[in-house]
Amino acid sequence: MNKDEFVKNIFSAVAPQIDFLSAFFSLGLDNYWRRKVISYINQGDNVLDVCTGTGRLAFLISRRLGRHGSVKGIDINEDMLKIARKKIKDNPGTLSFLRADSRDMPFPSQSFDVVTVAFGIRNISEPLKALGEIHRVLKKGGRLVCIELMKPENRFFRPLWKFYVFKIIPFIGRLIVGDPVPYKYLPASIEGFYNKAQLLQLLEDNGFKVIEVDTLTCGAVNLFVAVKE
Repeated sequence: MNKDEFVKNIFSAVAPQIDFLSAFFSLGLDNYWRRKVISYINQGDNVLDVCTGTGRLAFLISRRLGRHGSVKGIDINEDMLKIARKKIKDNPGTLSFLRADSRDMPFPSQSFDVVTVAFGIRNISEPLKALGEIHRVLKKGGRLVCIELMKPENRFFRPLWKFYVFKIIPFIGRLIVGDPVPYKYLPASIEGFYNKAQLLQLLEDNGFKVIEVDTLTCGAVNLFVAVKE
């Protein structure tokens, strides 16, 4: 089984519980992290939310936009999108969801003012292709706002983080979901992902100018704001 199918199966398995579990395992910080992302959204922006999942970030963006601008959420997992669409009646009409691959997006070039990616880029099997597509669909001067889980660089905090994500999260995840695989994948995906300096370099090598890097929660989460030059 390739990574695409493996990740798709994992997220299909946890889709009904993922909103609750994300808040539970982050000790409620996930909402704070997402609100950091939307602080870079302006009224009137046309926004694309990549790896939107159940749409938690997309709905926050929609509320920030009000009746101005629009936000489209894309994901390859239909089970996650079904949950997102069930919530859509509560939004003011600026939000839509579409099943689409971030590596081959069905949008014209220079379509969006902002592209957001929250905790999703490490799940993409070919992140370079996804970054190329994000660059293509962004308008010149448009912003990429990417937030991701990473290994903390703080040497005092890292052992505590490692015990929590490698031991506690899989144990509780197995009790709730009934399958240990999704919450064994989570720490493994973080461990195998780029560090802060590597992702910054990757962005700059692919046509973005990084204008801000915000280290959150002792480095367990990092937010990157980059502009299409």
